[in-house]
Amino acid sequence: MPMSTSGSRQRWLALDVGNRRIGVAVSDPLRVTARPLTTLERTPEGAEFQALKVLIEEYGISRVIVGSPRRLSGDESEQTRRVEAFISRLATVCPPPIVRGEERLSSKEAERVMAEVGVAPADRRRRRDEFAAALILQWYLEESGECD
Repeated sequence: MPMSTSGSRQRWLALDVGNRRIGVAVSDPLRVTARPLTTLERTPEGAEFQALKVLIEEYGISRVIVGSPRRLSGDESEQTRRVEAFISRLATVCPPPIVRGEERLSSKEAERVMAEVGVAPADRRRRRDEFAAALILQWYLEESGECD
């Protein structure tokens, strides 16, 4: 359940952007932990951008972290360019700063975590993107050590 952010630190949101779906995760108000929130379907009309705007407002988000897909070598891929185009469009509706976070192997790790916490195999495919977003956010929280 969303909490008021007045007088407290604000949450961060992370996105795992794919061609068909966007996994969404949110931090706790102290920005110590991340949890999967939802998975949005991408649409030709771009309805996902409005849905993200609503989530940003509802949760009082002060920063958005988008997983930056790179090859294991660190080089850009075609997906990196697609995500950069997504970020450019998101910036037109998203007031908080948008930063890039580590994404490599997040989907594989998400599968492992879901099995570990007992997510039913039938639900894993549907929830993989939001669990991957939670991992991207948790890694970012651990690495950044930032406060706004």
